[in-house]
Amino acid sequence: MMALHARSRRCSSLALIVIFVTVVVYLVKSAALVPRAEQTHYARSPVNKTSINPMQPPEDVVGFWRELVRTMKQHEPVMPAIEIQGGQPAEYEMVFKGTKTQRANRVTVAGNNLVRLEITHTQFVNRVKQLSRQMPFARGAKGIVMTATGDQVGQAITSILMLRRTGSQLPVQLFLFSEEDFKKNEAICQGVFPALKTECWVMDKILESSPEEIDLEHYQLRIFAILFSTFQEVLFLAHDTWPVHNPDRLFGTQPYKLHGMVTWPDNWLSTTAREFYDIAAVPVPDVLERRSADPSIVMCNKASHARSIMLAAYYNVFGPRIYYPLLQQGAATVIDKAEHSDRDTLTNAAIAMEEKFYDVKTNVAQGGRRLNGEYLAVMNKQADPWEDYRLFGDGKSGAAKEARKDLRNLGADGREMRARTLFIRHDGVKLDVKRPLRALSALFDVDQQDGRHARLWGPESELNLEAGFDVEKGLWEEFIDADCASTFLSHECEQLERYLVDVFYTV
Repeated sequence: MMALHARSRRCSSLALIVIFVTVVVYLVKSAALVPRAEQTHYARSPVNKTSINPMQPPEDVVGFWRELVRTMKQHEPVMPAIEIQGGQPAEYEMVFKGTKTQRANRVTVAGNNLVRLEITHTQFVNRVKQLSRQMPFARGAKGIVMTATGDQVGQAITSILMLRRTGSQLPVQLFLFSEEDFKKNEAICQGVFPALKTECWVMDKILESSPEEIDLEHYQLRIFAILFSTFQEVLFLAHDTWPVHNPDRLFGTQPYKLHGMVTWPDNWLSTTAREFYDIAAVPVPDVLERRSADPSIVMCNKASHARSIMLAAYYNVFGPRIYYPLLQQGAATVIDKAEHSDRDTLTNAAIAMEEKFYDVKTNVAQGGRRLNGEYLAVMNKQADPWEDYRLFGDGKSGAAKEARKDLRNLGADGREMRARTLFIRHDGVKLDVKRPLRALSALFDVDQQDGRHARLWGPESELNLEAGFDVEKGLWEEFIDADCASTFLSHECEQLERYLVDVFYTV
């Protein structure tokens, strides 16, 4: 619905301040709102109002959830919590040092408990094969699903605006975790998001509709956003993740059309315990078959992978006590800096259900800058799955097989094989349009050698070549161009103008 205005083509990039201006004007003046992004950068097309009441989820979703919870409770593993041996978590490794079949061993499941888990898992899987036919979604509907806490909505706005700047027409369903989160952002949900083809949903209103009590934390809810979405075909993006190019075409290209589900790699090797695969009654994959999955991006077709989605939800409901120790062996405490994580629940559910998926082979790349002897990691870059598929195929033949032997993807010339970047996760410096000063504080460090400011992203010449423009320069040009002086940040805008000139216009 949103087409780029010709004026913005010179730097069709990451416009942060335009939505900040929108939010400030709306919240302070309580005026009728036409988003600044539309006024300045878009030729507006008619946009439908939000089609749901965030406080009243669809009846078919509620009914399905009640039945699924009842089924989960009927097949709950009744046993002591699985503990990590000696309290020492498995170590995440980026480069493999052992043998292909050697897996971390930090958990022990005693014989009787192993049998209990095998029985409850098998029973739930059998029930899911029947219940999956009832999963509600709109046939043929495609869209993007995101999750956010109330304090993450500002970052989600940034990501949605970046999505629209690529020319994407896909609707967005943003799942907020609680009614409190929604009330904090009601003005944005009702006043800003409809023009960006975005709906707010309240996750708790669905979860609490079941008489069966389930206690979930926010990190467990990503799979439930996919489960509850009305889209049949879903591109899930974390609140701080956005595309550099239009992602709409991905639904009509390989490898998605062939596999029905696409995952992206994280830096780390899998730490899933062998016992999990015994419980699921499937062969143990080689450690070098794929890396741990990045939980911030996934594509899936709910018609073909409903069973995997439901089983992943089961793993998360009983995750902290049972399945997280089996799937991660405590490694989440190292990489996710949290006691628990939903990492690898969906990929392992697909393996257990024997539903195929394509794992992107191009390794995740980090972006940032080195300044005064210190490196600031700003973002992760993930590849275009279509180009990745053309480059690697299934990774099991020819040059791709040789490159994949240790997951480093080194070609015959010793250079890493890489598909172009499609997604950026800006998780190092939070681009929160409701709190822009959080991002600005990272800009003004000075290079001690020449006394000048430095790019936040470093040179990034390869990314700029792929994108066709200087992405970071475009970001800050748009920041200044969007009538920055008319906001409440006049002093900060002076600093930004000096930064822009110093970094991008001074030889």
